[in-house]
Amino acid sequence: MFTEQPYYEAKVFLKSYNDAISCLREAAEYRAHVEFQEHALQSLATARTRQELDVRDGQVVPGLNFAQSKQTKLFQFSNHVFSKYLKGFEEYTGSFKGFQSILNEGLKKMKSDVK
Repeated sequence: MFTEQPYYEAKVFLKSYNDAISCLREAAEYRAHVEFQEHALQSLATARTRQELDVRDGQVVPGLNFAQSKQTKLFQFSNHVFSKYLKGFEEYTGSFKGFQSILNEGLKKMKSDVK
């Protein structure tokens, strides 16, 4: 007749399988975190080598070539885009519809400038 043994073995197998998947997921997340940290530290080391950043008294401060750094230029560009196309974005505290309106108007302006 039928016994509970096959069901028990199936449940044990599925639990082990689930645990293995969880372990792999955690390992992948940990590896991604480590790779992100390595990338961030490498970026800081490169910026310091190029004299874009410096460390004084334990604080990170702008270096001699700070204005030429890629991050500074990206920040300046994003500030330009926001000030030109998304006026009122930073101060906006209203409804979602109003927020959508600001974004839609900004996108329309960008599209017209690209043409």
